[in-house]
Amino acid sequence: MNKDEFVEAQERAVKHLSRFYNIRKIELPKESPDHNSCYQLELEILKGGNTLCLVINIILEPDFPLSLPIIFLSKEDIAKLGFLPNIDTKGQICTFDRNTNIPNPNAPEQVLEVCVKRAKNIIEDGLQGNNLDKFNNEFIAYWENTYEAEENVDLTVLSLIGEKEKSIDIINYVEFQPSIGMFGKLIYSEKA
Repeated sequence: MNKDEFVEAQERAVKHLSRFYNIRKIELPKESPDHNSCYQLELEILKGGNTLCLVINIILEPDFPLSLPIIFLSKEDIAKLGFLPNIDTKGQICTFDRNTNIPNPNAPEQVLEVCVKRAKNIIEDGLQGNNLDKFNNEFIAYWENTYEAEENVDLTVLSLIGEKEKSIDIINYVEFQPSIGMFGKLIYSEKA
């Protein structure tokens, strides 16, 4: 595909998606390369019989539809929803593994539509508690994503103490000999 064909494929995909969603082109986030295209989409999510209106940002790289779209929750919605499986701390929704899934370059409309529908399902499943097992499967990724940028964080410590735990009576500390994976220490709490 040449550059014009990539641009035309992106335009077709966005036009197709506009049949189902309110979508508009926006300026790129600071951390995104200048050559990417970014769109904002309003998404209706079901939560306990109620409808929530969320905003997602879709980044299409210049080689889309050879690459999958990158989909993020808005910063406001990240704060509103809290931690959900398959959504990292920056709000990126892991719709499909970009290393193992190859999109169909002849169907850019369907590639974008399927990724947005998958993002919606991931959010709804997370809000309903249907995919909590994903936290177990991706624990290390969540841990590293949360704390890797912090200074003076001992990444060999595994903490089982929740951030929102209101009172802790006893904190236990265990050192593993030998280490278990990358972890050499464990802290956890008990109610007295």
